[in-house]
Amino acid sequence: SVKGYGTVVTGIPVAGTIKIGDDVVLFPQGTKGRIKAVQVYKRNSDTAMVGQCAAINVPQWDYKNIDRGCTATLGGYFTPEQWYLCKLETLSDMKAPLKTGASIKFHTGTSEVLATVYLLEANRAAAGQTHLVQIRLDRPQRIVAAPGDRFILRSLSPVQTIGGGMIVEAIDRKLRRNQEHVVRDAHDRAAAVLSEKAFVEYCVKTAEAHAVTEGELSVRAKMLPGPLKVILAELVAEGVVIALDSKLYAHRKTVESLGQRILAVVGDFHRTKPESPGMSTDQLLEASGLRKDVFEGLVGLLRSKGKLVERKNRLALPEHQETFSDAEQQLLARVESLFKTQRFKPPKFDEIVKCITATPEDIQKALKILIEQEQLIRVDRDLLFHREAVERARELLTDYIKNEGGLESVKFKYLLDTTRKFAIPLLDYFDQIGVTRRVGYTRLLRT
Repeated sequence: SVKGYGTVVTGIPVAGTIKIGDDVVLFPQGTKGRIKAVQVYKRNSDTAMVGQCAAINVPQWDYKNIDRGCTATLGGYFTPEQWYLCKLETLSDMKAPLKTGASIKFHTGTSEVLATVYLLEANRAAAGQTHLVQIRLDRPQRIVAAPGDRFILRSLSPVQTIGGGMIVEAIDRKLRRNQEHVVRDAHDRAAAVLSEKAFVEYCVKTAEAHAVTEGELSVRAKMLPGPLKVILAELVAEGVVIALDSKLYAHRKTVESLGQRILAVVGDFHRTKPESPGMSTDQLLEASGLRKDVFEGLVGLLRSKGKLVERKNRLALPEHQETFSDAEQQLLARVESLFKTQRFKPPKFDEIVKCITATPEDIQKALKILIEQEQLIRVDRDLLFHREAVERARELLTDYIKNEGGLESVKFKYLLDTTRKFAIPLLDYFDQIGVTRRVGYTRLLRT
């Protein structure tokens, strides 16, 4: 603590830059603060960069709670973790083999913590070997470390250096040892960390939701937005990463795989329901199991390439044509004719069943098809009108309001020569779709 300033923290930045006014977080405590002053090599400065001997003044921090090994970072990028995947190189003169499950001292940055080491592919590591290992810090200890940070392992007794290497990434749990796919992914991850560009590609490729936003990627790759945008632009230009929208990215292989999955779902739907024009967006979203923004990005991409089309508010394969048996076509025609004939006094389901010789199930199916084809429009939960009736009602309504300045709700039934139980739901429907607005008991046109 410096009189007149408060807490001053010294150290050497290992990544990025810091400047006066930056909001920072002290880990592992998680205490937030703002940089009030900066010195570099004991001279006042506005900023400090990687490799410089720096001091920062953060009045909000209590110096009594700061120990060797604490880390200051920009907010939003790090959390203290207990598990780390690392690449270890043992010393060529290591005295005894390192056994999996051994207790060790783990050194990274200025941190020194007790931990346990688990080899990913073997039960012991001999001198001069390279192994992927998992480090579990002893509870309750947690530290902050970034991909690419260096570390050293030492034995507890006698205290001897075992080896060192590179932190690959923090992990949220212990990985299963000797599992081929787990080991393969760990090696891919370790190789990717050697290059910022390769690691960004790896993070996009392995995103849990199949795609990732710039913000999510910035946190996963521990990279500031500016440099990240440059790398993403390069990967997009190379066709390795696909921009699903302005801020959502997926790996090319993921896009190809998920695109085929979506098309297969739609194809299966066509085979089981050839009479339908296609799947609703909600149906396809649920069947895909994808996050909504990822789904929308992929569907937009498939539509732009002509692999998926929208017809009657349904998604379909471009080659799909609705097909019906002769009996189905006849039933559809009879049901539609009934609605056309009764116009502004459309039949309820029970009336249709009495008027048409068909099973209730077949009539229900016919109604669903006519709704999908947009020949029937659902105005209320149990009230359907033919499309032509709705269009004519809209014309009568808008013409009347233009001439009279407004329509008293009670008068609409006289315009249509129908009853209140049909007229009022139609008025409410026109309110919902933005044709009119209600002011008291009067309808006005929306502007």
